Amino acid sequence: MNKYKQDKDEQLQRLQKALPKNSFWSDQVRLCKTIKQAWKILDTKFGDQRKLMDTLLAEITNLKPLKCDSKSLSHYAARTLGFVNNMEQNG
Repeated sequence: MNKYKQDKDEQLQRLQKALPKNSFWSDQVRLCKTIKQAWKILDTKFGDQRKLMDTLLAEITNLKPLKCDSKSLSHYAARTLGFVNNMEQNG
């Protein structure tokens, strides 16, 4: 965000739009008035590496069954890649 010289308000708006829906912590971040508040919430939620892994594993465990269409398979593949990347980045 800093690389592209976004101001703090634009950073907050982009972060809020990028968050997953129907999550307690993302709902908290959506109510933030500053980017600093948002990062504080995210650091509290995901600052602990073990807690992050537990969250990722819970999301993997609770994936819904796939439909047999290309859009569903593409979405599933993207989510799986996201899980793998998050786990690799966090050991």
